[in-house]
Amino acid sequence: MVTVLAPMAGWATPLGEVPDPVFADKLLGDGVAIDPTEGRILAPCDGVVATLAGHAFTIRHGSGLEILTHVGLDTVALKGAGFKPVAHEGQMIKAGDPVLIADLDFLARNAKSLVTPVIVAGNEAFRITKRTENRELAAGAFLMEIVPVDAAEDGEAAAASITAKVIVAGEHGLHARPSALVATTAKRFAGEVTLSCGDKNANAKSATAIMALGARRGDEVVVRAPTRAAVDAIAAVIAAAGEHEHRVVPVSIAPRTLPANTATTIHGVLAAPGRVFGSTVRLRAHDVAIAERGQGIAVETKKARDALASLRARLEIAASAGDRARREILSAHVALLDDPGLIASAEKKVAEGKSAAFAWRAVLRSQVEGLRSMNDTRMRERAGDFLDLERQLIALLTGTAGEQPRTLPEGAILIAEEILPSDLMPGIAGFVSSGGGPTAHAAILAAGMNIPALVGAGPDVLAVTDGTGVVLDADAGVLDLAPAAELIAAIKSAAEATLDRRRREQAAAAADSVPAAGVRDEVFANLGKGAAEAAEAV
Repeated sequence: MVTVLAPMAGWATPLGEVPDPVFADKLLGDGVAIDPTEGRILAPCDGVVATLAGHAFTIRHGSGLEILTHVGLDTVALKGAGFKPVAHEGQMIKAGDPVLIADLDFLARNAKSLVTPVIVAGNEAFRITKRTENRELAAGAFLMEIVPVDAAEDGEAAAASITAKVIVAGEHGLHARPSALVATTAKRFAGEVTLSCGDKNANAKSATAIMALGARRGDEVVVRAPTRAAVDAIAAVIAAAGEHEHRVVPVSIAPRTLPANTATTIHGVLAAPGRVFGSTVRLRAHDVAIAERGQGIAVETKKARDALASLRARLEIAASAGDRARREILSAHVALLDDPGLIASAEKKVAEGKSAAFAWRAVLRSQVEGLRSMNDTRMRERAGDFLDLERQLIALLTGTAGEQPRTLPEGAILIAEEILPSDLMPGIAGFVSSGGGPTAHAAILAAGMNIPALVGAGPDVLAVTDGTGVVLDADAGVLDLAPAAELIAAIKSAAEATLDRRRREQAAAAADSVPAAGVRDEVFANLGKGAAEAAEAV
């Protein structure tokens, strides 16, 4: 049994009354919410600070239980403003020790609400047996009692199923692409198929549930299925996943100190190599206005299914071309659209009278919150995949064009808070983002498309005027806002020489390869998808 204490003083309220469907519908887990009356935020239990993201933190108890405290609603948009951390990730902490200081006056003016959910973070291995609600609490007062779920509750069917243990082989663990591959394999088999890692369990047919396991390279995963064939097939995928991990550039994702920006230079982290001259184009993300109430279950269900089918077809076409990384990333996006957990959650909301757009936005945003709260940089960067799917799906459901221009000027260098995979359209010469990381899928795609890219450039880059002629030198980690004429000429000359060389190489590609010895060389391609890849291989 674990006793969870109130992390702050305030009024305890049922989670279902929180004015945010992500928390009210318990998509991130069960718990209690507190409307705070003071800004000193304490650890609700003993443990280690697993994540600390300014507006939210997770304490991992020695039992494996994780308690997420999310201070206010939509406070992630404040990017840490109004919060002062007094603890750090990895720190061992006692219940009642201070973790954050929140400026409640600032948050009241700038956040949607001060209501703070305190939840069991998506862990099905524990359940709440007692909780305090509908009363005023002092900081450190009793809030919840949590106990492990008795394995016997799973029933005889689970006990009789076949199991196997397998070690995760992928360098980056079970992130989006291998999770999608595991889920696709599991869907071939009838019956319930589950994965367990540590004290966490997941539906093996749900890529999002697999990602939530947080399984890293070297972790042991238990596969449970009704048949030996299913267990062996899924275990083989987990053991092999990552064998051919796509490596972009050998950069470190650890925090690092960048050189100071100047009036003419902005520094960032290398995400995709190269050097290019172009004109800046700012992408500004915004939420499309959507109606919460639907036009009836039948109407909204058809809207959702039509939009999903349309987006799935578009992604499948896009995934049929390009390099291996592009195909794997976009195929993973297709798998996420087919995720049974996401579909069930969205359909439940539609059944409650919500519009299809509102339902899918709520479900996908809950996945974003869950990933961003994980203590794994690469997994946090996968939140962009769900944001990208949300943007494209909402555009189809509402008939809107999205926030980016339909066409871009030749040589456009995109500037944005975060670049998503669907932003990488024809005409892009490079991109610089104020946030993001070098292992995000947009960065991997950029490398495969020979698009230079910098990430983590900070807020200064967002102030660059549209149409500014700049040199993006990703190799040096710098955006030059006032490049010399000689530098521009040299870059243009090198680009023309590269293009000319590619034309000559392409023209000669069909000719026989015969070295000085006179023996004809043959080049073979491994067609992973059969004849569909033959034309590309040639």
